[in-house]
Amino acid sequence: MQSGSRGEIELPIQTPTLADLIVGSYAIGVFDNPPRVFLPQSFLSELITKAAVAGELEENLDIDNDSGLVNYIVESAKRVFATAIISAVDGSNLYMLMKRFQENEFDDRCLPLKRNAMLALSCFQGKFWNEHRTHKFLHSQWVFLAPVFSKSQFKIDLEPEHIFPFTWVSNVTKEGACSIVYQATIHESHQEDPTWMANVAIKKINGGWDLLPTIDEEEPVNKEWEAEARALDHISGLNHRNIYQRIAAIKRGKEHYFMFEWADGGSLEDFWKDNPRPNLDPGFIKEIVMQLRDLADALHELHNYGRSYRHGDLKPEKILRFKDATRVGVLKIAGMGLVRRHTELIWPPTGTRYGSVRYEPPEVVTHKTSEESRSRLYDIWSMGCITLEIIVWLLYGYHDLMKFNDSIKSSVEESSPYFKVGNDNVAKVHPVVRACMDHIFKDPECTGNGGNIAIRDLLHIVKTNLLVIHPPPLRASISGNVAVTDTDSRRFPAYQPFGQTRATASHFRKLLDDMIGKGKEDERYWFTGISRENLKGPPSHMIPSTSANRQNQLVDFTARMRDAPTQPGLLTQPAPTSRQNEFPVDNSFANSLFNDQNTSQESIQGTNITKFCGKCSNMDLWLPQFRIEDTLSELEQNSANCDFCKFRWQLCKDLNLHREIFSSILFDRRESMLRIITPMERYDNPVLSICRSPDPKTPLSMLSIQIGLPQLPAAGSDQHLRILRLWLKHCDENHPGCRPLGTAMLPTRLIDVGGSSSTTINLYETQKDDTMKYIALSHPWGAPPHFCTFTSNIEEYKRSIDFAKLPITFQNAVSMTRELGYRYLWIDSICIIQGPDGDFNKEAKRMEDVFGSAYCVLAASSAKGQSDGFLKKRDEREHLTFIREGLPPFYICRFIDDFGQHVLEGSLNKRGWVLQERALARRTIYFTNKQTYWECGSGVRCETLAKMHHKFASFVGDPNFPEAAIKVLGGKIPLYQNLYTHYSRLKFPRYSDRPIAIAGLEKLLIRTFDTRGGFGVFDDGRGLLHRSLLWNRGSDEASLDKITSPADSQIMVPTWSWMAFKGGIDYLDLPFDGGDLEEQEIRFPWTPDSRGVWPTGDQGGVVELSAVARDLDFTGKTGAESKLIYDHLPNSGDSSQSVKCVIVGRLREDAGQSEQTRIHYVLLVTAKASYITEGALVCERVGVGHLLGQWIRLDQPGIPVRIR
Repeated sequence: MQSGSRGEIELPIQTPTLADLIVGSYAIGVFDNPPRVFLPQSFLSELITKAAVAGELEENLDIDNDSGLVNYIVESAKRVFATAIISAVDGSNLYMLMKRFQENEFDDRCLPLKRNAMLALSCFQGKFWNEHRTHKFLHSQWVFLAPVFSKSQFKIDLEPEHIFPFTWVSNVTKEGACSIVYQATIHESHQEDPTWMANVAIKKINGGWDLLPTIDEEEPVNKEWEAEARALDHISGLNHRNIYQRIAAIKRGKEHYFMFEWADGGSLEDFWKDNPRPNLDPGFIKEIVMQLRDLADALHELHNYGRSYRHGDLKPEKILRFKDATRVGVLKIAGMGLVRRHTELIWPPTGTRYGSVRYEPPEVVTHKTSEESRSRLYDIWSMGCITLEIIVWLLYGYHDLMKFNDSIKSSVEESSPYFKVGNDNVAKVHPVVRACMDHIFKDPECTGNGGNIAIRDLLHIVKTNLLVIHPPPLRASISGNVAVTDTDSRRFPAYQPFGQTRATASHFRKLLDDMIGKGKEDERYWFTGISRENLKGPPSHMIPSTSANRQNQLVDFTARMRDAPTQPGLLTQPAPTSRQNEFPVDNSFANSLFNDQNTSQESIQGTNITKFCGKCSNMDLWLPQFRIEDTLSELEQNSANCDFCKFRWQLCKDLNLHREIFSSILFDRRESMLRIITPMERYDNPVLSICRSPDPKTPLSMLSIQIGLPQLPAAGSDQHLRILRLWLKHCDENHPGCRPLGTAMLPTRLIDVGGSSSTTINLYETQKDDTMKYIALSHPWGAPPHFCTFTSNIEEYKRSIDFAKLPITFQNAVSMTRELGYRYLWIDSICIIQGPDGDFNKEAKRMEDVFGSAYCVLAASSAKGQSDGFLKKRDEREHLTFIREGLPPFYICRFIDDFGQHVLEGSLNKRGWVLQERALARRTIYFTNKQTYWECGSGVRCETLAKMHHKFASFVGDPNFPEAAIKVLGGKIPLYQNLYTHYSRLKFPRYSDRPIAIAGLEKLLIRTFDTRGGFGVFDDGRGLLHRSLLWNRGSDEASLDKITSPADSQIMVPTWSWMAFKGGIDYLDLPFDGGDLEEQEIRFPWTPDSRGVWPTGDQGGVVELSAVARDLDFTGKTGAESKLIYDHLPNSGDSSQSVKCVIVGRLREDAGQSEQTRIHYVLLVTAKASYITEGALVCERVGVGHLLGQWIRLDQPGIPVRIR
């Protein structure tokens, strides 16, 4: 060898070994984090050839005697051989190892190999297999075991270590309550047919149906997966062009997946959103009708496949769109996880509903107790709803479709079906739906061309054949011992048919075939060509509603995801409705209270003498399905002589139920609550409570009534305190997940309240080794003066604080802490040194530790300030005592268990600081003007002894927040958007506290999301940044005013954060499946290694957002698709030329669509004078919007900007 001029040594070029070739052929499986390598199936055969094997074993191979060894490896043990090579087994060791494998018949069929099984095999015995080689072999085998997907194998059971052969996974996912869907590409050699499909949908089952996480989630998830896999397998032979094709059901350890063909056009609802005002022409309407015809044909095939099936949950989200050369594409029915044989029972004992409420037929309600099968005509009603929505969308656009659907809701917070059921269990098509169809029949598109027009015929099919209450006559065929019918074999109740009889799928298909035939004869049949300009859609409110008179309404939380919501709120809105708010009878806690010898049963006795009429005196309110039907005139007349009639009459007046409008009403019992039902709607909040005494002689028929307190004890009394102590004891003993975390640091200071007889208290500075339990107080500060700790009095307070000088709220907190048996208390104004020379900026960042580690939080919900107190005299509860001979007394009480009104909508919860105090607390006791409430991970308990479950409103009260909220709300993005839209509307004495008052929650979310972020914005590299930047001025705000930070503030809030402004925000909705994020021209402001860092408080200086800004061109531009929302309205003298835009994302491009006609989502920015830093123009954000590309100067290069 010769040395070079610089002393380098020239090494000979070496021939790559087989191990080098294998490693060089690895592909990267990107589904898992971190990504993992695998050897594609095709390379295994290319690399492990007879020649290659002989070459590796050359020195030890006996050509005459070892040909069988080579054949064994190539034919049966390629993966075993490759694993041995990658495990660094070579030379004579490799030869001897493969010989032993051959002798023991150990080949690829034996893989994968687990450790215990490996050590038990004789071929893995001996000194050669030390710990290192064993581990290396076990670890390396997975590289060669990535599964190959084929049409012949549907269910695939994998080990946790198996590597998915997905070489690309989209950053955009779609998360639901119980699943998350990814778009992925399978390596071509891991498909049975390389031309099978380019992309697939991977649906991961999360099992998020339960309200709170269970100790072991594997079992419910596995059951859900097995049920859906079984349903998909049952109909696998139904190979219809318009039915979504399944590929595989995969179980990988405890993970459960389904693989489907990828719908590149999203869902039908996405199609509506992406085309908010479709351009109508004959060809487009014809395509719509033809796709409806094909869907009807698919349903016919499903309904008559094998022993006949039904879908059971048809809705626009489960009709997927596959793009082709047409505008509409191919529509396919998906969501087959709920498909059932027509003869299977449908109403489980729990009353669980299979389908979505909006698209359910009336028999779901009118025959909910039936033990017979669900009709296949369930799907026909659903198709009627969907077809009507298609018609509304075609004629009036997506916005009017949403208004139409909103007007059907029985209340603002939940969907309602397209029918109404009266007290006589008779169903009718919903009046709003009838009015909508009547409106459309008068539309020019239905009256033109002499009425011979497609839209009119399609609407007529909906009205007279699909949205029909009465199914067709029974047509049964007997198969074995099972009667297979087209409809229920039960007699339907009295009905008033809206049309004739509901069509079958084949009849629906025939009607659409007739339409297509008309179109062939006359092309004008498809579209009149009449202009749609200035034509109004169906009125948004078509019938009178009494919902405006309701109390305690909950605003629809999905409204936060729309551009123009009507009101803020999600997580802490008023009491949820019956679907979300339950009052299960739970007498175990009540019995334990009265089993305490110190608890007197006298506290449960009613104090009034009651008179009844004959009807009321004979009521058996404890009987299941108990109902009281009244006419308002009778109630008014009897109210003079019957206390219970008077009680009900007063409730009706309180709810503005006038007899001129409501001839009769129904009081309906559910659990131990009575709700009102009128002919027009159901009032979901209870109006009356039923409770009984804990008498051991209570007959069996009354045990289903809640033991309760008709009259509450005085606040702070012994009886009151016993309830509070028992709440804590019961939670400690039964809810390990609610206990405070023992790993967090104690607050810097605590108040030592001493024992129950102490007269003085003092401020205590905690030490490193302290482990004491403490109570924390959540309270409003109210008007000054405020009792605070300053640098000037802290030494005095450390020696002693005079109890008598404390404001009443703090005195109540000290007394309650002592009575509950604890010595230490945390109050913000005392335990944090206030003033410019205090430690507020440091301590305020530690709220996650303070409230998360507190043994319990006391919430002074009834106090208006420090001097108000929260142990106040409560109003006496109205109640009536029922005494029947031979029975213990029971009570009818005015409903006061309204956690939503008393707590969530209380004045304390309007305070900005309280949101994170409630979310971070493990359990909280709320002291309200009406009663005391307990909240922990298992729900809410009332001082009346009632128990309640909130399925949405109490997510903030979850001790493991935000785990449950992420599951049920459908992912991270809906969670933080709803959280921040609510928080942005809360009140502050100093609005400059907005960033710090949610610091604990923001840090928790950054850690939970495993992301970067701060100032109300998150970045995970996959779309969180873009969507969290698209906040906008709330529709209820005239302007967002810039917050001026105090001179001593250590936090500089950038304008791209909503925390820089005062006022409520909402978010623009950049569709998940229909949107593309801008990845080149906008860059996150955090370094890649800043994951988990909290720059809001931990990072000094200005946090800049780097981007490319482009000029806007408004000249001569119009279009409903464009909308700009300024944070504050521009002054009349401002020039639009000074405003530039930063592109954040775009709606996905349709075939043939130019960049000029795509919708772009943008930030609006303007320059701060002419300030330039590092070659970039320094800008401020001034708004947000979405607009057509033609409004943006895309023909010119943008300029680099730094948004501060």
